[in-house]
Amino acid sequence: MSTADSAVVVQYTDNGDGWFRIVNRNSGKVLGVHRMSIADSARVAQYADNGTTDHDWRLLDDGSGWFRNFGKVLGVDRMSTADSAQVVQFSDNGTADHLWRMR
Repeated sequence: MSTADSAVVVQYTDNGDGWFRIVNRNSGKVLGVHRMSIADSARVAQYADNGTTDHDWRLLDDGSGWFRNFGKVLGVDRMSTADSAQVVQFSDNGTADHLWRMR
């Protein structure tokens, strides 16, 4: 998993059914869940796109310009605000670390 400053996510590939692939501009890889886990705290990293469903994301606008993923949410482990903090999937419990702004 890249943590370099150049690892900026900039492309969202629409699958045509409301689900998206989030592609990293630097690597060309997609955001996915490690070992296709459905567990809370499963780590999220970049992977070559092999078509598996753990690479699919649905974005839901909360009405204020922030987005949540559908089902499990993309969150920051232990709600950390530190650089290089691990990103994980988690059940939605309404915390701010589950909100993301798309630029």
